[in-house]
Amino acid sequence: MSIHSGELQRLLSAATVATEWVAKVPTATEPTGDGVIQWRRKGQKEAADKLELLFVGSNAANETFSVRVYKWSRDADGLWWPQMQVELAATLGDVDASAYGTDMFMADTVANTIGDATVALTSPANDVPAAAILEPQAAEKVEIIFNLGTAASANVLYRRLETDY
Repeated sequence: MSIHSGELQRLLSAATVATEWVAKVPTATEPTGDGVIQWRRKGQKEAADKLELLFVGSNAANETFSVRVYKWSRDADGLWWPQMQVELAATLGDVDASAYGTDMFMADTVANTIGDATVALTSPANDVPAAAILEPQAAEKVEIIFNLGTAASANVLYRRLETDY
């Protein structure tokens, strides 16, 4: 088995300052924009089967924020349906991410608080960057939304992972 990866990309063009969850409901409007990743085209299988997430935020070490990962799929009538896959809580470590922005730190702790128990977490909690790897499966799009705890802002770096068996 081998794993091939794409390059890391910023999820949001600018770090979010969202302080509450935005409700996700079925809609006729296609999810697009910041925070939305095109995962698969309807009826097609893309090469990537896993999504890796790294977490960054601002202010100081030990600040917190949470993310929710939604999978979006269309039905035969063209309506988009959200399914929350997982909610993750991140705690910033003393891992300098100033190349990303002023007072930015990488999370060194991540925990699955709600949802998919198969999400693989690397959470060293010792000032080594944390990560999560999940499988969006048949989703056409993936959307990640934020809820800041004590962090002043937050963002995610992501990349697609392809596994050859």
